[in-house]
Amino acid sequence: EGRSLAFLGAPWLRDFSNASYAIFLIHFGVSLVISALVFNFWSESIPINLMGLLISFAASVWLGRLIHVHIESKPPSLKRVVQWVAIFSASSAVAMLLS
Repeated sequence: EGRSLAFLGAPWLRDFSNASYAIFLIHFGVSLVISALVFNFWSESIPINLMGLLISFAASVWLGRLIHVHIESKPPSLKRVVQWVAIFSASSAVAMLLS
């Protein structure tokens, strides 16, 4: 039982937890972009749809972690707000263009 509690203190799990809000914010745009690509080119392929799902998950975690480290964990400023808005707007615009 002590081992299971020690697992919760693992550095990678703490990093994942700290970045969870950024992951949540970026996952929708990432999912839209990847879904639009898969749907437009390989809508009938189950393996490619599954791969798209996995890529969407991995890209959301990776981008969310980058956003957390380079934007979210920095002191608040107007520049940080503009970066957040730009990232969200860009991912949404790409998804709309691809659909």
